[in-house]
Amino acid sequence: MSDFPELSQLMELITQGRFSEAKQIAEKLPDIVQKENAFGMIYYYEGKLDDAIEHFKKAVERAPINSDVLFNYGKALFDKKDYKEAWRYLLRIHNKDWAVYDLLGDTQIVQGNIPMALYYYRKAAEISPLEEMKKKYLEYKKQYHQDVNIAILCLPGLDNFIRDIADILGEVYHVRLVVSTNGNEIVQAYEWADIVWLEWANELAVELTNKLEKKGKKIICRLHSYEALTNAFLSKIVWDKVDTIVLVAEHMKDVLRMYHPDVYKRIEAKIKVIHNGLNLEKFKYKPRTRGYNIAVVAHINYKKDPTMWLQIMGLLKKIDPRYNLSIAGDFQDYRYHLYFHYFIEEAGLQENVKLLGYVNNIEEFLEDKNYVLSTSIHEGHPYNIMEAMAAGVKPIIHNYVGAKSQWPKELVFDLTDEVREIVEGEYNSESYRTFVEDRYSIEQQIHSIRRVLEIIIAANSTGEDFSDRVQKNSVNRLNKKQEALETTRQVYSNDRFSNIIAYLKGEKFSSGLQVSFPKSPYVDRFTVLENICRGKRVIHLGFADHKELIETKIKNNVWLHARLMKVASVCYGFDINCEAVDFVKNNFRIDNIFCVDILNEDLPTQIKKEKIDLVVIPEVLEHIDNPVTFLTNLKSKLSSIVNEVVITVPNAFRISNFQFAKSNIEAVNSDHRYWFTPYTLLKVLVLSGYEPLDIILVDSYQSSDSLSKEIPLLREDIIAVARFQ
Repeated sequence: MSDFPELSQLMELITQGRFSEAKQIAEKLPDIVQKENAFGMIYYYEGKLDDAIEHFKKAVERAPINSDVLFNYGKALFDKKDYKEAWRYLLRIHNKDWAVYDLLGDTQIVQGNIPMALYYYRKAAEISPLEEMKKKYLEYKKQYHQDVNIAILCLPGLDNFIRDIADILGEVYHVRLVVSTNGNEIVQAYEWADIVWLEWANELAVELTNKLEKKGKKIICRLHSYEALTNAFLSKIVWDKVDTIVLVAEHMKDVLRMYHPDVYKRIEAKIKVIHNGLNLEKFKYKPRTRGYNIAVVAHINYKKDPTMWLQIMGLLKKIDPRYNLSIAGDFQDYRYHLYFHYFIEEAGLQENVKLLGYVNNIEEFLEDKNYVLSTSIHEGHPYNIMEAMAAGVKPIIHNYVGAKSQWPKELVFDLTDEVREIVEGEYNSESYRTFVEDRYSIEQQIHSIRRVLEIIIAANSTGEDFSDRVQKNSVNRLNKKQEALETTRQVYSNDRFSNIIAYLKGEKFSSGLQVSFPKSPYVDRFTVLENICRGKRVIHLGFADHKELIETKIKNNVWLHARLMKVASVCYGFDINCEAVDFVKNNFRIDNIFCVDILNEDLPTQIKKEKIDLVVIPEVLEHIDNPVTFLTNLKSKLSSIVNEVVITVPNAFRISNFQFAKSNIEAVNSDHRYWFTPYTLLKVLVLSGYEPLDIILVDSYQSSDSLSKEIPLLREDIIAVARFQ
């Protein structure tokens, strides 16, 4: 910006509040990016946030890796309370200063992702000259610290996937990452730990579960594809000692069911799927185009089917001899070493295939690449594809089991002659990066892992184990732990409502029952629903909204269906308002939406064949004449294809009701039949044949009201999660 002397004058005018004159200067700027950025700054300081965002967006579209533009856009989105999008663009800044890391931390703290917030605050504090930044980090770390010891145990050479996780979780818990074959070192860490994380279900897991007493410890085992596709380990592990099994992909359940059916039956109820997450700040995004430089990032072994690389290069060379393949990987079998050197010369591919061996700096390696090729015959959840997409590189993916559920289908091929179509097809770096941001960030992985940990920590246990020790700490420590609990969950405690379930079922009666709800972090309704639906297959009932409001809501990023579509793996929309459904189809080209009366009409054919994770029913129940009948019929209709339901309703205790009541006023939506409280909503669910799993109290949007932040029961909405019984 210093290249244009007008800018110093423009900034002076903005500082003085002389916005009309500043706009005249901005209009004369010869560079369109500078002009849009300048207008964005003027409108931002003028208090016109929507206009500022519109101009910053135009600047980003023209200069997608300009640090100043990305920061301004991210800051404006944050002020708009669009925290996910703010995070997205701030993370794309290549050379981040402390202010960027500080704001990234803020995007996480408001979404309840405490470990990631502290991770970013720490990075800001390490490079900031300001004592205030260091103080902010230390105060938050003190506030959210939990006196829980976690030992992560791993054999040498297998710790690549766990190091970032251990580092980030260490911001909240006491974490020891032990990468060793030393028995004494492993036993010492085990004895010290409250929670033991076994990074692989391999020989270490076999030895530990067979030889060490459980002693009230909670044991988590992360099972990768390698262990599932061998008979060496799983039958030898004492699974009764393992409390939670983490898989990195949904299709790994099918692999276990097929090859280890007895083990699968024993562990099925304890399985949690948490996708691998990429630390996106390590991969600098930049827009790329079609070209001729293809990369492979993989060890050269049978699992990767490397002979297919050479066949594909033979095909591409016939199309254009400029196509070339750079292989960043080491040979793990002499047979492949012998074959590659022989075949490359025999097939005349010396100029088209480069063997580089193991490469440490993948980001640097990918700098000039247009494509990354993956021909594996099996993967759990491969990092090489995620890393390429994060950098804006187009992947070419062979159709292994699970590939089409993990990656965009247009990037997956069955037969080698289909590769040409992918190579020559549309190239969109922005969509590749966004895909990974939306589904496979380390933020999402940490958030999911912490939900598992917090349920373990909060669960009531018998015997003198670590949860007893935590509960015996001071009241102040317990309060701080409670404040740190995540509000959105994918893992639930079976006894969450055990103290009131008899009343909910009508087995007990009290005319003055008092039900307490724990203090929880302040999170808005959108954030909670996005977190619950992230990576899931979702049906959204009543998705359409009032037709006249849809376009405005989409523009302001407050149309729920659009936001769920961004985070869910698949999101189907059902609504009985056919006019609104047609309006959405015709004007916004949104697929997978249906006009259907779900209780009185057949389900769409493609839905009948699906296995759905969640049905989301937002702000519907209060419009229904008989909620129990509605929910009972819904269960009958969907229980064969759906696991869980998520329901949101207005909270009778919302603070605005009390404020109006002081003036003898009832403020109500004229179509509503009911107000709900957490207990009455639970009662309706139980009477309808549902098992309640969680209640979350939220505001519709982020509020400045300090009371609702401090007292969850005064928030606007109730979110209930339940499963069919």
